[in-house]
This record gives sequence, structure tokens and C-alpha cells, in this order.
Amino acid sequence: MRRLLLISLFAFVAAPAAAFATTADVGDGTLAVRGAAGTLRLDIEGAAVGRLEIGQVEVIAQTIDDCKDLDVWGADRTRTRIKSTGATSCLFTELIEGGTPQPIRFRLALDAGTTLIVRSTAGLSLSAVGQGRGTIRGTDGTYSLNGGRFLPLPSGDPVPFRLGGTLE
Repeated sequence: MRRLLLISLFAFVAAPAAAFATTADVGDGTLAVRGAAGTLRLDIEGAAVGRLEIGQVEVIAQTIDDCKDLDVWGADRTRTRIKSTGATSCLFTELIEGGTPQPIRFRLALDAGTTLIVRSTAGLSLSAVGQGRGTIRGTDGTYSLNGGRFLPLPSGDPVPFRLGGTLE
């Protein structure tokens, strides 16, 4: 009888905690972009790895001292200070070698308060993992959010999204 009472008591205590857990954050979300032409903005705490044939990558943060410290290859770098916020903007554009533009490749750890903006006219492939928000739009390519199926990039106005896993 005591054992049955103890099991019942445990069930009554554990049930509300289990119900609460179904709406709580459980981890990082993912974003995958393939063969895209468009604009992507990420305000996440996480990481992004990507490559684009033609376009530019911009990283905006309060904590950037030197754009050379960021892992971006095949690009010319321009560092500017944004007067209104005091943040630093690192703009990476195609590097032309021998008359041929080189693809831009990047691997970035993004902290809270860091914004990544990618503008591509051809060949953007990107993988990102973390938690936060972003927007996406484009004229070509596909994307997948939080492990979902791949969809065509939305055209027109940028479409907002949330990156992060939840139980439902």
C-alpha cells in the first residue's frame, strides 16, 4: 500500500513538470540554405558556416576590434564604425584575383548582439545553428528551418523566422 501511495504521489508531482516541459526551449535550431540568391540576416547566438559565389558578407557587433580576426576567406575587408550605435561593421566583398572574382567562404561564431547579413546574387550555401531570430528573402534557391523540409526562398518582403528548437 505504501508503495502504491508513493508511486501515485510521484506521478502527481511529476505530471505538472512534464506538462511545463512541452513548451520550454530544448536547444538550438538550424538553418540550411542551398544555391541561393537573396538576402539573409541572422541575429543569433550560435555559429554560421557558408560560401557564396557573388555578393557580400557583413558582420556588425560592438565587440569587433579587427576585421582580420574574423574567419572569412576570399574577400576584401572594409571596417567602419557606425556612429549612431558605436558598433563596428566589417564588410567583406569579392576579392578579384587575375580578373576572376573569388568565392567568399566564412566560418563565424556569433554572440548575442552580433548581426550577420549576407547579400548574394549567386551561389549562397549556408549552415547555421543556434538560437535567435532572422529574416530571409530571395529569388533563387531553397532553405530549411529547424530540421524542416526544404522550401523555395520567399520573394518580396523579407520573411522573419525564429531559430531554436521547442517541443510541441
